[in-house]
Amino acid sequence: MTFSPKTAFARFKVSGLFFARIFIDIFSAFVSHLVASYVSIAFDKLMLKSPVEWNYAPVMVWGGLRGVVTIALVLSLPIELDYWWTIQSIGFGMVLFTLVVQAMTNSWVVSKIDFNKKKRG
Repeated sequence: MTFSPKTAFARFKVSGLFFARIFIDIFSAFVSHLVASYVSIAFDKLMLKSPVEWNYAPVMVWGGLRGVVTIALVLSLPIELDYWWTIQSIGFGMVLFTLVVQAMTNSWVVSKIDFNKKKRG
């Protein structure tokens, strides 16, 4: 099968379900980053006696920009793959969210956290 933009775009239809898939991806990435950040801080505190405080976690969660690996993976997908366009669009949607929303609001998140105050944990 040869690639033709006309056939690729003919199979692609923007619908509410399409955008729901992107939002599900964003939500699942956020939740997994949330769990990973808090678990790693707990592990550092219990096992390694690390001085990382709990109030650093929101910056770790919100500041975790994911883009390079996602773009590399979706661009490496073969065009013959079923739902190629959908997978690629979800990947690009996630990267756009991290670059536009998360990157532009990182300074706001950092300004709202008092790093000098230690939370009880």
